Amino acid sequence: MTLTLSSLEQLTDTVNEARNTQTPLVDYGIYHAKLGHLPPEKHTPYTLAGDIVEHYVNDFTVRAHAGITIGQLNAQLFEQGQFIPINCDDDLTLGEVINHNVYGSLRLRYGSMRDQLLGLHYLDNHANDIHVGGRTVKNVAGLDVTRLMIGSMGELGIVHQATLRTYALPAEVARIDLEFKSLDLLPQQITDWMLSPAYPSSIYLRRLGDAWHVELGYLGNTKANDVQVNALKDSIADIDDIELTDERRVTVPEHLKFGNQGRSWQRKTKTLVKAICPPREIPMLANTLADMGVTQIGGYPAHGCLLAAGALTSEMDLKLQDTLQAIGGMRQWIIPPVYDDGRTSCVTPFAPEQPDWTFLSRIKKTMDPLNLFNPGRFIETGASA
Repeated sequence: MTLTLSSLEQLTDTVNEARNTQTPLVDYGIYHAKLGHLPPEKHTPYTLAGDIVEHYVNDFTVRAHAGITIGQLNAQLFEQGQFIPINCDDDLTLGEVINHNVYGSLRLRYGSMRDQLLGLHYLDNHANDIHVGGRTVKNVAGLDVTRLMIGSMGELGIVHQATLRTYALPAEVARIDLEFKSLDLLPQQITDWMLSPAYPSSIYLRRLGDAWHVELGYLGNTKANDVQVNALKDSIADIDDIELTDERRVTVPEHLKFGNQGRSWQRKTKTLVKAICPPREIPMLANTLADMGVTQIGGYPAHGCLLAAGALTSEMDLKLQDTLQAIGGMRQWIIPPVYDDGRTSCVTPFAPEQPDWTFLSRIKKTMDPLNLFNPGRFIETGASA
């Protein structure tokens, strides 16, 4: 039975019980539930609940429990004319977003969680409530534990509260859809846009049928968006391989909702893999996936991130690894392939091996020596608590 913990007292008691019984605590999240190695046979699954603790409206910061979902958080911030620019699925909790460093196309303008998270509270395996960071930016000396927790997959402690920047809601979003006949042009186009008045707030790449579509978003007032959209049109006017297929203006809440709908394929597939590479190598990576027969591809080309879904196999994974090894990238299976009889295939969750993995293993042993939190999820340890 999964424990739902809604107070610090419940969380503290649960950690103490886990330590005393040597039973690890496991929370892999929703979107990332199948990512990484399997938990040990003996473990206690848990989830967090919560709400906004305090919204410092004039300071543009918010403090919230890690169990609040991004949809719930933004819905309350919208009422004050503010929002958190993490365009992910609404049902992901703040804790899952922090643990997996979740980002979307708005990272281009607003940065990732590493730029938006100011401070957090987490419990270590002795149930100590550790406070790191705060409501100001320049308050860190030595190791920045706040950012160390981002992307830690819940292995270093249980984040139960966080303080983030908030941002004023722009008046509108100009959404532009471009069709690329060849992706070879994309890296240079992105560079050109980012060095000109056509600089977009977001870029999202999606394969639709046999065509590559790039959706650009401009967040601002109508006059500013007009200037940027016109600059974009001028930049592609003489390029035959790029066609503007759609243009519309929406609100920020609508833009985020469209993003949820546009990513729904990632939650409705048998397999899902995330690949990261240098942004200049996106055409090679995307074309390699397409040549393997993968039809569901999307991602964030400005950040070198692609996601691919569908009938992906263990054999295809080997070819993908070879490509990533050649271009200096890596991949992680969010939903790994399975055999026809339902057994999980032998693909490794994360590959190729990276130079910093030994260091990350040492960090885990230092911050969680009892191996209580999601043990072995990232780097398999073969041990329980």
